[in-house]
Amino acid sequence: GILLTGAPGTGKTLLAKAIAGEAGVPFFYRAGSEFEEMFVGVGARRVRSLFQAAKKKAPCIVFIDEIDAVGSTRKQWEGHTKKTLHQLLVEMDGFEQNEVTLSHK
Repeated sequence: GILLTGAPGTGKTLLAKAIAGEAGVPFFYRAGSEFEEMFVGVGARRVRSLFQAAKKKAPCIVFIDEIDAVGSTRKQWEGHTKKTLHQLLVEMDGFEQNEVTLSHK
């Protein structure tokens, strides 16, 4: 995987889209906040859904913007956040050696 860091507006998303375009592969974009939900299991299900779609279209690029939102420390969502983060790590660990995941911190 690749982790792109930098201030907002410096072109991280544009770079990832350009790489996908040059490589001629599908580009899957999600904001980290899209995985957070107050209902149990919804965030983890969204993570699974993203990676299932990506695997069907492989090779492709998965770009998760503001991925640090998945690791929030809000007390009321603590259990939900842990499940979502765990599912994200499971999915990222499941990629083959020649597959790359892009994210933005």
